[in-house]
Parts: sequence; structure tokens; C-alpha cells
Amino acid sequence: MAEKKPLVLNDDGSLELLQAGDTITLPDGGVDEYQVLTWVGDKWEWVKTARIVTEETTVYVTTDGNDTTGVGSIAFPYASVDKALEEVGKWVLQAEVIIDVEEGDYPDETSPLVIKHPQGEMLRINGDYRHDSGTLENTSATGGYVDYRFTVTNGNLYSSGDYVLIAMSVNGTNDEYTRGTTTVVTSNATTVTLRHPSFNTGTPVASGAVDVTLATPLVTWHRKVSIYSALGQLQGIEGVYSAIAGDILLHLYPQNAGTINVTYTIFRNTSGTRVGMCIGTGILMSAFAYCGFYNMNCLMGASGGGATARLGYTGCTNCNIGTYSYAGGTTMLSRTHFCGCTSNGMYAVFGSLQMSDGGDNHSLENGSVCSPPRNTVGGYNSMLCY
Repeated sequence: MAEKKPLVLNDDGSLELLQAGDTITLPDGGVDEYQVLTWVGDKWEWVKTARIVTEETTVYVTTDGNDTTGVGSIAFPYASVDKALEEVGKWVLQAEVIIDVEEGDYPDETSPLVIKHPQGEMLRINGDYRHDSGTLENTSATGGYVDYRFTVTNGNLYSSGDYVLIAMSVNGTNDEYTRGTTTVVTSNATTVTLRHPSFNTGTPVASGAVDVTLATPLVTWHRKVSIYSALGQLQGIEGVYSAIAGDILLHLYPQNAGTINVTYTIFRNTSGTRVGMCIGTGILMSAFAYCGFYNMNCLMGASGGGATARLGYTGCTNCNIGTYSYAGGTTMLSRTHFCGCTSNGMYAVFGSLQMSDGGDNHSLENGSVCSPPRNTVGGYNSMLCY
């Protein structure tokens, strides 16, 4: 190996190797804090080193940001989560990194958003969402749907066509029949009317002073999402996509064991048929809380030995199959809802379903059923309530 030469900084900003008489000029744009002058072979070179994050850091994405001139700061944000992930992918995370995504409708993308990081458990992607409470004021049912009007904190925040998740309900009569992914019909200063789909004549409807919790994601992505590592959190996102048969709107497939956490998020298919899936495979634990899946083929939360999905205050509306455990996967459910699933609300094929609360806090309506039946233990498929 050649002997390392001592350096001196010249007046013009160049570095001179005193013994050899060679010079090293600064890189274009200067040297940042992650470039180190390193002896490589027989010369000095500027080498980019990984940034090690040792304290909580926030990277900002906004609808008017810029992926070319932005740096991810609140003053100069990025325009896309893709760019934020590209930059964070160069970092070693020893503390939490939050990608803060501003409220808004982001451009359509044909390619999936790929989320992958070796320290993914330290990464959070936080979209914006509105959390509200409401009390049932009026019910209006027809042959195709039921409209529920709720008094809310500020009805002016809701717009016609918004998708709102009702994940929790108590009091009144048949409160569980309000749960699901609903659509805003009308609103005023004090009320919002939400349309619950797939209502069948003769099915009970909610009435009385039903109290509900409303969740509305405020960040819209028009693309599929693939998560290939653990993820501390994906929150406040409405994933919208016009699917065809076989499309995977949300693919959870971590390359190493880890947990993927998804909260206050809705994934919905906008095509005219119930196609598209959300699938969790591989060695993972996926945890969904306050999430809704709409107009899809199924939520295959756990597929394959070692795959486990935990659903809390989460469910499927207007899907072919609700939650689906397959090929050794296990799905654990707590206070879930499945409405208008044309085949089965909860389904296990060579897999298992485990329901807490003895199955009492799980809403199955408008034809949605369990297969196998509750408290079927053993064999290839099992449904266990506890």
C-alpha cells in the first residue's frame, strides 16, 4: 500500500499532497458533513458515509414540495414519499424517523410505492387524518343502502364523497350495524349523513342514540403499496386504486422477521367489480388498527406459515371475502366488522382465525358469515373464540 501523504489546505481551497505535489479539489457543491476524505489505493478521495440518526428526525413531504430542490425540511419539503424514502434509505436509524406527509391528494403513480428499510421498525410514515365522535340522530333505509345522520363536532369539515371509517360503536339498538367504510352524502355545520352500503331489505338497522367513532384519512395516494421490511407505522392514508383481478393493493412481504403497523388507513378499489387484494406473507406480524378495506376481493391478512395478522377495530366493507387466513397463516381479531361480503366475512383455508371477546364484538352483517363456524377447533381449519 502506498504511504499516506500529509495534506495542506491551499489559499484557493485545494488540498496539496506535500510529498507528491498532487492536489485534491473540493467536490462540486462543496463538502457536506457526510463526506470524508479517505485514502483509497494510492490517492485521497471524498467518500460519502452513511448518516447515523441518533435523535428523532422528521422529513417533510407536501403537495407543493420539490424532489429536486427540496431537502425534506419544513421550509424545503419533498414532493413525494418516494424521494423521502430514497433519502432515508441512505441512513442508519438508531432513533425514530418520521416521514410527515401533508394533507392532500397526491398524483397518480403507475408503479407501487415500495417501503423498505433495514431498520424499518424505527420508521413512521404519518399521513394526516381526522378523528371525530358522533351520535346517531336519524336513520333512513332503502333497498340498496342505509343512510345514518350523526351529530358531530364540525360537520363543515366533511365533503360529499369523502370516505369515513366507523370502527367503534356503542349504545342504542343494533349499534354494530353502523360499522364499516361509509360515504359522506351531505353535511352541514352540526351533522353529517353517512351512507352504509350493501343494505338488504329485512336486515336490522341501527337506531337510538348510537355513539360512534369516525376516522377520515386526509392523505390520498392513487397507487399500490408494497412494504418489504418492518415498519413502525403507516398512518392516515387513503389508498385508492382501480384494480383488475390479481392486483395486490397492499402487499406486506418483509424480508426479515418484523412487525408492520397500519393505523387510521383505508384501502379501496374504485373499479366496478370486487377485485384486488391486500396480502400479508412471509415471516411477519402485521397489525391493523382502525383500518377499512372497501370493494375488494379480500383482505388476506396472513398467508403462509409464520405469517400472523392482528386486526383491531378493522374490517372489510363490500368485499367478496373479508379476512382470509391461508396456508398456515393465523389471523387474530378484536372488535372487527365485515359488511356485505358476498362470500364469507371471516374465512380460513388451511389456516386459523382467533377471535377475542368470545366473538361478541365482531359485526357480521348483510350475508357475511364465518367459515369454518365459530369454535371449530382442529383439522386443517380452525375458528377459536376466547
